[in-house]
Amino acid sequence: MSVAKKGKSIAFEVRAWWNPEDQMIHLASDASKTFILTVSDDPQGGPKKRARGHRKLFRELSKLLTSAGVPAP
Repeated sequence: MSVAKKGKSIAFEVRAWWNPEDQMIHLASDASKTFILTVSDDPQGGPKKRARGHRKLFRELSKLLTSAGVPAP
């Protein structure tokens, strides 16, 4: 993890992957043991209601996964 020059933001590595079983994009980082998130395209939070429904974030993460050549929605 690194702190920006102005000291107001940080940069850290995040892994993202698509899980076709639950239809969600998962995010995790070694920067924190508790940094594990799921993002759904469904504004209501997905089939099990444990994901954050955010269409724009889901779409942008999908584009990143696709451009990296890994499984994506």
